[in-house]
Amino acid sequence: MSVSKVWNYFSKVEIDGETKAVCNYCNRKLVGSSKKGTSHLNNHLLRCPVMKNVETQKKEMSTCPETAGIGGDFLFDNERSCLDLARMITRQRCPLDMVEHESFQTFVKNLQPRFTLPSQDTLKADILHVYREEKLKLHEYLGKLSCHFSLIMQFWTCHRMKNVYCCFAVQFLEDGVTLKKILALQKVDHSDYHQGTLLFERVKSLLEEWNIDKKLCSITLRSSASNDKMVQSLKSLLSQRTNCQMPLFEHFFHIHCITYIINLPLQDGLNEMAGLLDKIRNTIRYINEASPRWELKFQHILEQHNFRDKYSTIFEYVSTRWDSTFLLFESAMELRELFSHLDTTDCSFMDLNPHEDEWIMAAIVYKTLKYTYDSICSVLGCKCLTANVYFNKVCDIYSMLLELQNNSHKFVRLMAAKMKEKFESYFGKCRMVLAIAAILDPRLKLEFVQSAFEVLVGDDQARIIVADIRNILNDVFDSYAAEPGVQVQELSSSFSTSHMINQWRQSKRHKSAASPRAELNRYLQEDVINNAEEDFDILGWWRTNSSDFPTVGKMALNILSIPMSTCTISNSGFNNRTMMMINPTLDSLNLEIIEALVCGEHWLGDEHSSIYSLNAEPTDQEKLDPFSIYNIIRESRDRHLYIRACQALGTQFGSNNLMESSLACGESGSSIKKAPSMEEGYSSGGSFNGETSMMAMDVFLNSSDFNDGYGCVFKQPRS
Repeated sequence: MSVSKVWNYFSKVEIDGETKAVCNYCNRKLVGSSKKGTSHLNNHLLRCPVMKNVETQKKEMSTCPETAGIGGDFLFDNERSCLDLARMITRQRCPLDMVEHESFQTFVKNLQPRFTLPSQDTLKADILHVYREEKLKLHEYLGKLSCHFSLIMQFWTCHRMKNVYCCFAVQFLEDGVTLKKILALQKVDHSDYHQGTLLFERVKSLLEEWNIDKKLCSITLRSSASNDKMVQSLKSLLSQRTNCQMPLFEHFFHIHCITYIINLPLQDGLNEMAGLLDKIRNTIRYINEASPRWELKFQHILEQHNFRDKYSTIFEYVSTRWDSTFLLFESAMELRELFSHLDTTDCSFMDLNPHEDEWIMAAIVYKTLKYTYDSICSVLGCKCLTANVYFNKVCDIYSMLLELQNNSHKFVRLMAAKMKEKFESYFGKCRMVLAIAAILDPRLKLEFVQSAFEVLVGDDQARIIVADIRNILNDVFDSYAAEPGVQVQELSSSFSTSHMINQWRQSKRHKSAASPRAELNRYLQEDVINNAEEDFDILGWWRTNSSDFPTVGKMALNILSIPMSTCTISNSGFNNRTMMMINPTLDSLNLEIIEALVCGEHWLGDEHSSIYSLNAEPTDQEKLDPFSIYNIIRESRDRHLYIRACQALGTQFGSNNLMESSLACGESGSSIKKAPSMEEGYSSGGSFNGETSMMAMDVFLNSSDFNDGYGCVFKQPRS
């Protein structure tokens, strides 16, 4: 007797002594007795919402489908799958030679035997195809926007500091939401890097290619002589075009990167304490290179004074980046008491260990760096990097430097003076836009800005600075007021033709014309918002209140959305020179592929994700993407990271038993030695066997292919 095909979609189970038919799609339980027939089961399949979604997805998978041998109803397209692989390689930063490794090929074959993996050359062509396709989409999307654009330029280095690249991105406001898109990554010759003329031609060509040269209102990049020269030439060119007379163009076109401004004077200050830093580095190096006998003594001191929980690993920081110096201080200050105990038991260590006065100065410097480090981190971690968040941070740092100048230690006073001198010079370049952005924060306004400058420079100087700020604010407001489309919108109603209403509106227009800045003055005179929530949405507030302040509202939304830091591209605020691309898989690739991978990752992924971030580390809460496992560096392939990868993969394929076995494998350090065959990857019915494919993945993880040089994406945090 033949079995109805309906049972391909149901499973028979015994529940409380009754036979039930459980839908394989939605898990609904129906009567499963053979005496009841199968008509009700067929009727359920016609209504099952989950099954309908699955069938719809199958139909949309390809316009030229090829049936592959999984039950005869799976739609497979090799060409489409190759492009999907190219997108995966791009988004997850996988090495391109991954497609040629035998273990990975086995893994893929177990997933789909009919799929033919492309060669590296074919993969590169597919990546370029995806890149051009996404670039065209982005070009059309930006071309339809009528908003202003802010250009961001960030310089990166790679190939062991031999090559310099410039990453170009735009930030803009669409429907009250700030968005940013990477446009290009171009290699910059060292001659270009130090000559503003050549760099100007590159920027001009890029703006014309993307058709945003007439919509550009600002450009954000780090301060340097060549960059300043390039921006001046660009501003002169754009100012000659009649369509480029935007309200922000005159005063806020050149935006100096605020995080670079903070980093540079701090590095100069740290140069004043090079001797103390060398002592701390030598002390830590002495511990790390200690003999086994000294190590036993060291371990005994840890146990004796209960330092075991506090001490894990002391890292030796040799970088000149100031945030690495901060991390060095943080480790040293936490172990200062431990060093004092070692000082009494080892004469050699006593010669290296800083003296008590030096430790006191180190503590003061650490406090300074901690304050600045936390300030920058709080800015980088903010979900809405609007321009208003920077002014109070910069003022706090300035105030801290003033306090340090009155410190009792001459060494600290000299360091603070060095930092303050450079800081004042660069702060003056961005003071105006930072202050006006703070004024347009309804929680601060002009009163706070004036108070801040009175603390920093005194009452007399503050009055001069605030007067200049108010004049610029008035000029920008007047420019917006002169633009069409910012007046209060007429109310449409059934009685809009009323003579009394028309007379009232005409009176309002006359008063507004007589006092054009009445709206700005009214905003400044209203009380500030007190007790605002921590996640206050300033752009949302202005969208809500734009009917009360139409001109100020439009001005505020545009100014607040100006990027004040180039770190909005990479979210790395601690590199004082250039951005280091950490993916070594790019080293052997040509520029065209590098640009396709960098831009493609951004275009295909989340627009707010960090791109090749220097300090990007996954948190414990972040979900590990299954295919990102191929990028784990061999030095980081330890038990904890292996377990995280197995958990992600086990969850992906829905195999709890496999996940448990993988965890056990990771705990014991053992591995599966034999890769399952292609036939073992599929059951007799041709269905996918997730566990077998996971075993193939495990073999790849333990193969020499994996261990012989994949780039680092995830770094194991310090335990």
